[in-house]
Amino acid sequence: TFTHFTETVTEMLEYYDLQPEIIVADLHPDYESTQFAEDYAGSNKIKLVKVQHHYAHFLSCMFESGLGAPAVGIIMDGTGFGGDGTIWGGEVFTGDLHSFERKGHIGHFPLPGGERAIREPWRILAGFLDEGEFMDECSWAGASAAGVYSIKDKRNFSPLTSSAGRLFDAAGALLGFRQNVSYEAEAAIYLEMLALCNPTEDFITPVYKDDNGIITCDPDAIIRGLLLLSGKREESYIAKLFHNSIIEAMAGIAESVCSAAGIDNVLLAGGVYQNRLILAGMEKRLARAGLNVFFNRKIPANDAGISAGQAVYGVYNA
Repeated sequence: TFTHFTETVTEMLEYYDLQPEIIVADLHPDYESTQFAEDYAGSNKIKLVKVQHHYAHFLSCMFESGLGAPAVGIIMDGTGFGGDGTIWGGEVFTGDLHSFERKGHIGHFPLPGGERAIREPWRILAGFLDEGEFMDECSWAGASAAGVYSIKDKRNFSPLTSSAGRLFDAAGALLGFRQNVSYEAEAAIYLEMLALCNPTEDFITPVYKDDNGIITCDPDAIIRGLLLLSGKREESYIAKLFHNSIIEAMAGIAESVCSAAGIDNVLLAGGVYQNRLILAGMEKRLARAGLNVFFNRKIPANDAGISAGQAVYGVYNA
């Protein structure tokens, strides 16, 4: 894939007879595309700009929607390199074509084993359950469950995240997704399929915290709320309850941010919006609050649209 990428860059520049004036890459230092950009910019003496992952999502939606004035963005996906050393993925921004500010997010929770937790979603439950609960819920994992629980508070092995996608993984594991993930968002799709079978509009009341003007919603309250219903209500109800709770929690943050900033345009971007329940539910919830809602229609909402947001930043800030 990387070889094809580099060949395509060369072919396109030759075909259009172009010499780049600026190169834009993701903020993550370990992405192969970012390393390529650094090397190419250095060897060709071209200006290099790096754009935070979720801000690129924000810009792709802002550009496609034809907005120039500041907007609020609810950006939700799996993972993206944050500006504070944690893994972002459930964010509320204010921003425009030139800059952004993080105004809220899903409260931090650990990913035991780092990237292994993405492939093995049951690991994420260790950050939400006490030891007895975790060992009961994940007894099928055998001796490795104890090892996973033992590292949940060790940041070298369990980085913190605010990711909506990883919260979906945790909920999926709680509702029976036990296998390793074999493709992107498999656990989240499992959860969506369950939820599509239930009409409930119930949600778990969000628990918020304001930390120096940044509002967070407590993911522990959501997961523990699901756990209390496990075995007492049908799985489809619990899965739909989770979807509704994410919508209510994140929309509540955005509503507060919009009110404080005097903004009534809200952008929805990131891979989580490929979930039809989340997209439709979020649009309905925000519209009910009197806000104008925009989302990607032509540019993909997931990481396939990241390059569009990066290009927009490069054009307006070169």
